[in-house]
Amino acid sequence: MSELSLLHSQFPHLAQWIKLKLDNGEEVEGQIFTYDKISNVVVLQQKCKPENGVEIPGTNPKYNFRIIKISYIKEISIPSAEKETTTSTTEVCPVNIDDIINREKKALKEEFQRQNRIGVGVTEEAQQIFDALSKTMPCSWNNKSIVVMDEVTISPPYNAENCKMVPGKTVQESIIERVQKVLELEKKKIKRK
Repeated sequence: MSELSLLHSQFPHLAQWIKLKLDNGEEVEGQIFTYDKISNVVVLQQKCKPENGVEIPGTNPKYNFRIIKISYIKEISIPSAEKETTTSTTEVCPVNIDDIINREKKALKEEFQRQNRIGVGVTEEAQQIFDALSKTMPCSWNNKSIVVMDEVTISPPYNAENCKMVPGKTVQESIIERVQKVLELEKKKIKRK
């Protein structure tokens, strides 16, 4: 019989107080918070001792959680019955899986966007120009060229005369002039730093 099966057969209920002797000689006591067959661990909830050593009635106690591999357990015992009534396990709130999936998708999208804002093989000045321009206009990288509003390409060395229409696009001259003006102002700011 495996240690986990033994644990399950001896203590089938969560919140059971147990005392464990580990293979390193350490003794651990607490309530079974959970145990997991897949990762082969038991989680014990242990009440923290108050900082000043005095427990104040009416205050919520604090707990630690100890995760222990089942294979590290040498001996299992049940301490005195009085402990079972003194503490109850901490309530676990339900987890909305859809919210977790949406948060993960949002985080991945934000990380993807952050990485796309970093130019590969470009100079520090080029990255500073990109960062400054992208504060006021949508920008992306196309190799070492900065593409502004999907209409104007700024090629190295990133001067006003390097602003050209994206091939295949018909762009109003005023858009190119605007990008050139913002580019010149941002380059001046960068040089002042």
